[in-house]
Amino acid sequence: MDEAPALLKYNDDETYVYFFKQPATPEEEEAAQRALDICPTGASATTADPPAAGAEFQVGSVKF
Repeated sequence: MDEAPALLKYNDDETYVYFFKQPATPEEEEAAQRALDICPTGASATTADPPAAGAEFQVGSVKF
């Protein structure tokens, strides 16, 4: 959450985090990538490998 607070939210009961907004700037893309890099479950992904400008960031429904 701390890596990309402008892009990530908890669900209502705070059992998982999801991208509610796609990155719109290079800084947001970097923050989103940092969030993916530290995901403890590996349930996060992008639509490009390696992530490219404009790739969509996705996080699965991961219980913490």
